[in-house]
Amino acid sequence: MQFETLAGMTLVGANQGTDDTLDSDPSGDGKVAVTVVSGVGNQTVDAGVVPAKLGDYVWLDTNGDGKQDAGEPPVAGITVALLDKAGAPVLDVAGNAVTTLTDAAGKYQFVVLPGEYSVKFTLPTGAAFTQAAQGTAEQDSNADTTTGSTASVTLASGASDQTLDAGLARHALAVWC
Repeated sequence: MQFETLAGMTLVGANQGTDDTLDSDPSGDGKVAVTVVSGVGNQTVDAGVVPAKLGDYVWLDTNGDGKQDAGEPPVAGITVALLDKAGAPVLDVAGNAVTTLTDAAGKYQFVVLPGEYSVKFTLPTGAAFTQAAQGTAEQDSNADTTTGSTASVTLASGASDQTLDAGLARHALAVWC
């Protein structure tokens, strides 16, 4: 039997557990030997894919320069939605949009299959985004000031992109904080 992987996907190491713990069976080439016995099922052959990570930070841009500066505080409780390469919400197995909230440190993260993704930040009524693309990839705001969505990024197995940030404009915050 051979498992095929999509471009950018890497299988996890083979046989790192037992069949009861849902270990991954194939080697790096995706092949696994299986003995088939008539009338007997085998529910122990499976494969794991090395995930990718996507995320980062939402902060209050107190000086309005579009860059994360020392002393500018994180913003907790902002909803962040995971979008596919077409900009549509990624759905979980129950058909719900995959979202998360920024934590007390303003951080968020998604663990995903390799692929192309973007995120969309949803702000409370009256809030606004600061200007985008004003600093380095690690320090700028990536949220489109109108839609709240970022450009898409492509992630391979094991990759981590922790640069999709959103800065909130201070002048708009007085309405909701």
